[in-house]
Amino acid sequence: MAIIDFIEEGKEVNNHFHDENPISLEVFEKTYNQVEDEFYYEWVDGRALKTYRDMNRQQYLIIRNIQRFFYKLNAKKEILGELISEGDNFFNGNRRRPDMAFYTNEQLNNTFEGEKDVPEFVIEIVSENDAWNYYMHKREDYLKAGVKVMWIITPAVQNVVIFRLENVVEVVENDGICSANEVIEGFNISVNDIFKLLE
Repeated sequence: MAIIDFIEEGKEVNNHFHDENPISLEVFEKTYNQVEDEFYYEWVDGRALKTYRDMNRQQYLIIRNIQRFFYKLNAKKEILGELISEGDNFFNGNRRRPDMAFYTNEQLNNTFEGEKDVPEFVIEIVSENDAWNYYMHKREDYLKAGVKVMWIITPAVQNVVIFRLENVVEVVENDGICSANEVIEGFNISVNDIFKLLE
């Protein structure tokens, strides 16, 4: 199945605004930061966008494989930063939650002090319930905010779509290499290794 087939066939039951009425960030944080239900919420265009908390074991494996690769690379050459899962941040004026994002040590220190530095590398993993346009809106926010590399990993077709600044797009499959080398030197992993089963 090609990526476009998945986009056209994908269920659009996720990623809907909870309320059509705009609310301030302060009201959003008071209302949604402590909510414990089947959704997580992002603040987009002044409204609460809800997304099912439906990360499955397939996605756990993908995150594990990427994290393991990162730790091995870090053991060879000290990487001054961390890959953080599901951390809230502001991109292009919207509060988004990437599945994974790379923050430098300096950015992590700044975050501790209350600043909102934008990571330069983010990863999204497509759920079977996600609408593709959700990721296209995220891509727009990320790239406008200064993200240099965005990966969208699609388990259903086992490929990775890579977006870079200046509208550079690459679809990678099988033994093809996914790179974020411009942000993390040496961060080059094959699609097969991203989806590799545990032995």
